[in-house]
Amino acid sequence: MFLEQTSDGFKPAGLGLGVYRVFYDENSRKIRAKRSLQGMMVIERDKAGVMFQHSGPITHADDEMDLDVLINEVRKFSRGGAK
Repeated sequence: MFLEQTSDGFKPAGLGLGVYRVFYDENSRKIRAKRSLQGMMVIERDKAGVMFQHSGPITHADDEMDLDVLINEVRKFSRGGAK
């Protein structure tokens, strides 16, 4: 889970990133992380505060990478690094 520090303490952030699952890849013999967006939906509020769901689930391709790559990306962005 990614957290953002606010004046009210830490709050969840980047929920649209989905869930990263960490696993050992037997073929590469490396620890990998795979992002899953399974079950995620985009929800928005209109001007009246009413929540509505977009037309369907998120269908982006899931990302998979070596765990050290993910850790380095998180560190870079937590320091304000550019995309």
